[in-house]
Formats: sequence, structure tokens, C-alpha cells
Amino acid sequence: MRSPRLLRSLAMTSYFLFKSILVLLIYFILLVFWFVYRDVSSLRNKWFWLSNVLMLVLILPWHLYEASIFGQTFWDHYVIQHIFSRVNESVLAGEPAPFFYQLQQLFVVNQPWLLCFVILASLFLIKQRNKLRQYTAELFSLLVTLSVLVFFHIPQTKLLYYFTPMLPFMAMFLGSYLAVLMKTHKNLFVFFLILLSIGFLSTSLRIFSDRERGFFLEPEARVSRYEIAQDEKTVVKIVQQ
Repeated sequence: MRSPRLLRSLAMTSYFLFKSILVLLIYFILLVFWFVYRDVSSLRNKWFWLSNVLMLVLILPWHLYEASIFGQTFWDHYVIQHIFSRVNESVLAGEPAPFFYQLQQLFVVNQPWLLCFVILASLFLIKQRNKLRQYTAELFSLLVTLSVLVFFHIPQTKLLYYFTPMLPFMAMFLGSYLAVLMKTHKNLFVFFLILLSIGFLSTSLRIFSDRERGFFLEPEARVSRYEIAQDEKTVVKIVQQ
């Protein structure tokens, strides 16, 4: 993970996890990359500009078409209601979620990785505080992870899947910094295998269990996402008939 080109390529794949107008966060992530690596050579690369032109070719026709049909109503709903309204008020039914609701849910559904991230990020900032610039891959992925976390934690509309774009960068940081630590602490390899096993077990139980599960994977009364997905598949089959 030390190669800027490799890190940039991995980061590019996570851009597809943004949607709607939020895809413009791509440029913020690029700014972080340029700042950390002090490398703006991509601005002199023709493929960078051609990709921006291609993006406009892909997205402009639909926007112009919708605007031509619905006029100002389209922009009011597409930008104002679905972007800015979500910041100031919850667009979901019921009471607004508590301030720390998303963080609680992230700790539950993303165990043990979020807890591991908090520990390793704290260790990184303390241990390498005087030489952060020497750990560009770790610094870049950490800054983007924290930025996305804060950015999507601010809106009043709190949906857990908003944080999906954060996860690849969090994985980049964990993998990269664990590799750094394992060079001097060989026994951490066993720790990593334990974490990987717990993560695999947790993810499998959450996907395939017929019940929601808490932080310690104990069954809860709520119906699981797996069962909801099965119901959705049934509805789709009925609609297709």
C-alpha cells in the first residue's frame, strides 16, 4: 500500500459508492491526495481531464433533459430537498435519530473493524505524531475516512448506508498501518488473523441470520436484513409476472 499509484487506484474504485450530487466529493478526496503526497502531477495528465469530460458527457444529458421537462421543480427537489433539506431536518418518518445513533450502529454492524480503527488511528496519531509525512498512505486514508465520517454525521437525516464510501478508506488505513506495525511486532500477525476471523463470522451472521444481532452477535427481536431482502425478491418476481 506504499505506492501512490496503487492507493490512488484503490481510492478511485470507492468513488462509485457516492451517488447523486455527492459524487462531487471526489474532488475533495483528490485535494486530500494532492495535499498529503504533495503531488499534483495528475493535473498535467491528459487522462485526468479526459475523464472529467467523459463524466460531463455521461451526466449532463439526463440533468438537462429532466430540467427541460420539470424546470425549477426538478432543481428544487433534486438539489434543495434531497441534499440541503437532509442537512437541516430529517426527511424520514418518526422522531429524528439521536446524535450518536449512526456511530452506535456503525460499532454494531461493522465490528470489529470500527473499534480496531479507533484504536489504531489513535495509536498512529500518538506514535507517529512527529513524522506523519513519512506515512503518506496511512495519513491519506485516515484523513479521508475521518472526513467522510464527519461529513455524513452532520445531517439531521441519519441513514447508516451514507457511510458506505468511508469503508474502503478505513480498510486501506487498517491494512496499511497493520502492515507497518507487523514489521516490528511479528506477533501482530496472529492478532490480525483473529480479527479477520471475527470479522468474517460477524459479517456472515449479519447477512444470513434470520434475526438482527447486537454487538456481541446475540439475536435481537428485529427481523434481519436478509429476511427483508428475501421479501423484496418475492415482490420483484410478482411485479415481473
